[in-house]
Amino acid sequence: MNQETNEKCPHCGATENVIGVQVGYATVRIPKKLSFKEQSLYHIMCLKCGTVIRSFVKEPEKLKIDK
Repeated sequence: MNQETNEKCPHCGATENVIGVQVGYATVRIPKKLSFKEQSLYHIMCLKCGTVIRSFVKEPEKLKIDK
């Protein structure tokens, strides 16, 4: 995954930013019976003011709960 993007910061208007991954217990979990589906949480952060522009998971389809 490219670590730099050109998304515009809603706070300061800069377009220089970077993608980082939250570490530790910072995963998104969807409970399914006795197991959990989880994905790492990524953030696009402005390098000028530090604002988190957007948060996302790489493969949201893996969070889908089967019926």
